[in-house]
Amino acid sequence: MALAALWMPLLPAAFVAYLLAALTKWYEAYFDILTVPRGRFMYELKCMHEGYGPIVRVNPDEIHINDPSWVNTLYTNAAHGALFSTVGHDIHRKRQAAVSPVFSRASVSSIEGLLYDDTELLMRREMDRQALEAIAIYSRQLPDGEKGEKRTLRKHNIFGTILAAPGLSTAEKRPARIAQEGFVAIAAGGKALARVLLNGTFHILDNRDRVLPHLRDGLLAAMPNTHSRPSLKDLEKLPWLTVIVKDSLRISTLLTSRLPIVAPHEALQSKEWMIPAGTPVSMTLSDILLDATPFPDPHVFHPER
Repeated sequence: MALAALWMPLLPAAFVAYLLAALTKWYEAYFDILTVPRGRFMYELKCMHEGYGPIVRVNPDEIHINDPSWVNTLYTNAAHGALFSTVGHDIHRKRQAAVSPVFSRASVSSIEGLLYDDTELLMRREMDRQALEAIAIYSRQLPDGEKGEKRTLRKHNIFGTILAAPGLSTAEKRPARIAQEGFVAIAAGGKALARVLLNGTFHILDNRDRVLPHLRDGLLAAMPNTHSRPSLKDLEKLPWLTVIVKDSLRISTLLTSRLPIVAPHEALQSKEWMIPAGTPVSMTLSDILLDATPFPDPHVFHPER
């Protein structure tokens, strides 16, 4: 088995990297489980790249690439069983097609009023009333006049969207499977978003002389009073708001784990290396977002870049 793992005709010898990593996944397990503190393989992976270059073999099956210019090649549009943990190309494409309508620009634009209403409820701290309204909307005891609102909200419900997707099999619509998609949506829209907002707010205030005046001028032009409700299209036209959001997302580095993807039918070219079809290939997006080549002084909040 050891010789087979080393040989692996589908993986060229240039990808072997460390001998133990090529032989067994226990090399990764050692750094993530047995070292103190745990979870240190992400740092070992950086050392592997420093010693072997931008493309290395991290275990008997997987190639890892550290090249900011290649991220759009691997992730063209990027909980077990959820879209973000799906490695296989075909099923990943089907799962992505099923949930994409929920997160499309058109979908968000169509519920702008609902987003503003919920934001105002949150700002007024009327969480009890918000909870009661949510229960009423999704219950079967709605007055006839509210049926349309119920249908509108269900249209943007991730579970309903997945269940209505024609490209997914019955197995893909099992409650246990789609529950994972719901968990990912909650995590991405809850804690992850809160972290970005927290980091963005801190850096705006920390750079109040350089950043805050530009942001304030743009927002006051689009929202001259507290009752203003600019559309998503209008907000996207504010250059300083746009770059602040982007750099807040970048510096927050929300994803720190590898995201493997398999291209089953085509070989992938990375610089002078040809990666055979069917090979799991991953990148670590936090390393890409904090790379000094595309982002000089990567740990500095610098939206002007």
